[in-house]
Amino acid sequence: MIARLTLLALAAGLASDLGAQSANVAVGARVRVQAEYPYGQVVGRVERADRQVLRVVQDRTTAGLVVPVRYIHSLEVRRQRSRVQGMQHGAVKGAVVGLGAGLLLGALTDNLGTMAAVGLGAGVAGGAAYGMRRPGLTWERVDVLPPVRMSRR
Repeated sequence: MIARLTLLALAAGLASDLGAQSANVAVGARVRVQAEYPYGQVVGRVERADRQVLRVVQDRTTAGLVVPVRYIHSLEVRRQRSRVQGMQHGAVKGAVVGLGAGLLLGALTDNLGTMAAVGLGAGVAGGAAYGMRRPGLTWERVDVLPPVRMSRR
């Protein structure tokens, strides 16, 4: 008898959780939320996150905005890049800057091909080294778990 009551209580609790959504984000994380009107885009730090609401303290204010999870279209969390990601990001930026500088110097010295190649190589190497040393931050999309519907057949 007790086992049946325990099983019934567990099933009732599980069924109530199945209809809810969840924001997979930690308290204190910096987030960018895109939600339905009237919320729009919200950027700030998470003060509270549960199955029903996400409370975000927006930048430049101390007041928190409560966004129901069911209205959230997308949720992004600000994260530190890894050293490899930083190196790749820096190499791409360095390539653009180095190639531009090399083309400019090449046009001024009538040695376009050589200067462009040197500028590109120096830009990639310098950008990769800088990016590895200072990887920076990036926005990472986080899933907002959709509600699970139970249907009767």
